[in-house]
This record gives sequence, C-alpha cells and structure tokens, in this order.
Amino acid sequence: MPAGDLRFLKRTLHDWDDGRCVAILRDCRAALRPGGRVLFEAAGLRLSRVVPTPSVLSIVEGVPAGA
Repeated sequence: MPAGDLRFLKRTLHDWDDGRCVAILRDCRAALRPGGRVLFEAAGLRLSRVVPTPSVLSIVEGVPAGA
C-alpha cells in the first residue's frame, strides 16, 4: 500500500472478521505518513475523533498510538 495522508474505508470492515479487520488497519497504519490518520488499538492506532455527517454514516478517525 503506498504511503499517504488518508485512507478511506467505506462499508469495508463490517464484511470481515476481527482478525482480518486488524490486518487491514495495520496495513493502513504502516502506510501512513507522519500526521496521517486512519482507524485502532490492536492495529497500533487510537481513536482521535468521530465526525458526524448528514448521512447515517460518520467519519471515524484514528492516529498512530502514542501520537
């Protein structure tokens, strides 16, 4: 996965078991540039905020743990 500032996962993780979700998030974490954000704890991340949207979906943002 190329390095970047944003990983957008829409209706993705709900289709996978917990182990695969952690693996997906670890891959996202590994690809983050400094200051990048994604989704959590088992993947070396921490929740930084939840952003409501006009839809039924929210944006869940995570940052590297310890940041």
